[in-house]
Amino acid sequence: MAQSKGKLRAFIKAAVFALLPALALLLGLSLLIDLLDREQVIEINGPADSVLYLNGPVYEIEGDEDAPDAQYVSRYRAMVRGGFDARKQPGTFRIFVLGGSFAMGTPYVYQGLPGMDRGGIDSWMREELRARYPDLRFEVINAAAGGQSSHRVRAICREVLQYQPDLLLAATGNNEGYLPPTRLHRHLHRWALYRALLRLIAPPPDDARNLPLYIEQRAEVEQLRWAFDRNLEEMRQRCRAAGVPLALCSMPVNLRYDPRGDSPRPMPSECYDQARLLVEQGNCRAAAEALVGCEGYGEAVFRAKLLEELGDSQQARQAFLDAVEILPMGRCRPSLNRIIRAQAAAPGVLLVDLERAAWEAAPQGIPGYETFFDYCHMRWPGYAQMGRVATQAIIDAGLLPGEPLERPNTQTLRGVIGLDGKYIKRMFSLNLLDVQMPLGGPEGDAWIPHCLDR
Repeated sequence: MAQSKGKLRAFIKAAVFALLPALALLLGLSLLIDLLDREQVIEINGPADSVLYLNGPVYEIEGDEDAPDAQYVSRYRAMVRGGFDARKQPGTFRIFVLGGSFAMGTPYVYQGLPGMDRGGIDSWMREELRARYPDLRFEVINAAAGGQSSHRVRAICREVLQYQPDLLLAATGNNEGYLPPTRLHRHLHRWALYRALLRLIAPPPDDARNLPLYIEQRAEVEQLRWAFDRNLEEMRQRCRAAGVPLALCSMPVNLRYDPRGDSPRPMPSECYDQARLLVEQGNCRAAAEALVGCEGYGEAVFRAKLLEELGDSQQARQAFLDAVEILPMGRCRPSLNRIIRAQAAAPGVLLVDLERAAWEAAPQGIPGYETFFDYCHMRWPGYAQMGRVATQAIIDAGLLPGEPLERPNTQTLRGVIGLDGKYIKRMFSLNLLDVQMPLGGPEGDAWIPHCLDR
């Protein structure tokens, strides 16, 4: 018995000594890959990385941390690099803006490069607050990133609460296409070697133009809603525990979005065929009613167009919203906006109703290409309006001391921000976009028979 136990101990000892060099090699290789990735020598992150995962702290002190002017800067290429004081100065009101590319300010803000951070909601808020409260010092920090979901926003919220914020403003909901990763996947994903292997197995397209326009919306809608609600709930609870107000933004989207050549057409069905026949007979009101029983995206858009032509803008907007719920194409579902409103009704939470603001500014109350240039990203006047609404909500909530001065006009703020034509052209070029994009948007609904053509 003693001899067999001795053999077992010897085997275990030999196995441990055999594994240690291999583990050390893997650890060293993973650290080297992580260093090369951070220095931008190689790229190991896949499409889901910017959506779901946060591998380590977002911010780190650049240079000497004991210097009086030490700054935190983002260590992620997918985020705005611009930093903030490591030692918060007295009299400073510090706001973090969290969310995806809408909150970041695409295409006017370009992630990862210094100085490319003008024109997002944070810029408009910062300059308006400084102009209206000249005796206060404001830091409005863009902590958003393109493509990320509320799961990653929740993780960033957890981190930035340690940097003495006076307010967190979250505008998230456009990228809810992935279910949260399991705990095992989260732990494995922290290893650079694991991420590199995943990229080798499934490399992205060589041409950036072949990447999808938006995050895929998976079929597990109820689970996605549950996960979104849970993420907002955790953010709310953490802010409450830290004594930091949380502002949740309802999300504005382009209800008229119809990507050129990509818009789904109605599948043959009895209700669609009946509606089309009624239109051809000139009975458009009955056609719109017939489409109520249809379940497809194309049918919902068909109904919205009919109601709009009949002059029923409110019902038309609801039909467009129904279409977004069926097929978001990267946009925030109406059901997620309802979750945002419900979470914002809790104590210590402020609702910034950007969705309603976009409705009120749009012709017939249906936001389209006059404000957006794609499915959720705005032209700069749209971002200016969103910044104005967010700033006024903060003022109305009594979060700032004293009475504000009169608001500067938009062109004055634009000049202070530095959002001139040269800068805009450069940003659109970096984002592979056309600076002369048409206001009307793509003509993708020629298949819809129009009542007023009869």
